[in-house]
Amino acid sequence: MSLQINEDSYITVAEANEYVQNYFLENDPLRISWQSSSDNDKEIYLRKSCLLIDSLPFRGGKLNKNQALAFPRRDGNMSKIKLAQAIQAANLTDIVQQEENNTRIQLQRAGVKSYSIGNLSETFGSVGKVSVSYDVLEILKDYLSGGYTICI
Repeated sequence: MSLQINEDSYITVAEANEYVQNYFLENDPLRISWQSSSDNDKEIYLRKSCLLIDSLPFRGGKLNKNQALAFPRRDGNMSKIKLAQAIQAANLTDIVQQEENNTRIQLQRAGVKSYSIGNLSETFGSVGKVSVSYDVLEILKDYLSGGYTICI
């Protein structure tokens, strides 16, 4: 099934390829794994990244209340969300990192608040946080911050 723009993805595979080429170094393992993925797998990564991003708690409202996805917003353009989706999709190609994320989520859902192994320890925040990359959160921070826009 092909991607449906503004239904299950913000960008096409071709656009994602261009973003990855422009924002990841040639020897970056994420760029290499993205480029070695089939177009079908890239579509799956893009769908999943769109779903994860749309699960974030965005402030403000959709441009049209009947639109399928969280963007476009009344207070922004599409360039940041498209870049964020491409970066998140590339991050999803790191299977080892995804398995580690899934393990952390399972531990949190089981009620584990922290654990230690030797000198390593990890403490979890609240359960239910969406697992997107730090880069994506940084790109979309203007849409995620609380508060209200005040016009003078």
